Amino acid sequence: MGSLESILGSLVMGRRNLSSSAFNFVNQEAESLLGYSLEQWIANSTFWIDHIHPDDRARVGSCCGNAEKENQPQQFEHRMITARVWFLVNMLGTL
Repeated sequence: MGSLESILGSLVMGRRNLSSSAFNFVNQEAESLLGYSLEQWIANSTFWIDHIHPDDRARVGSCCGNAEKENQPQQFEHRMITARVWFLVNMLGTL
């Protein structure tokens, strides 16, 4: 098992409004792992959903809807379309 620093260095963490999907924070790893600037994540309210693998979008939408409706954290996997590599598996926990 890796150190906490190495594990956190491979996670994309962000904070977003569940009802609008707009991010107001994304960590630096989002840029280094996925290849998109932090400004792109913040400036475009649909950036995240637009870059989720098309086959995962409905499930992700359902999980986020459940998190908002139940006011409970959700944890799920989904793939992201990156700027450098075609697809990447990503973990997201909604709080």
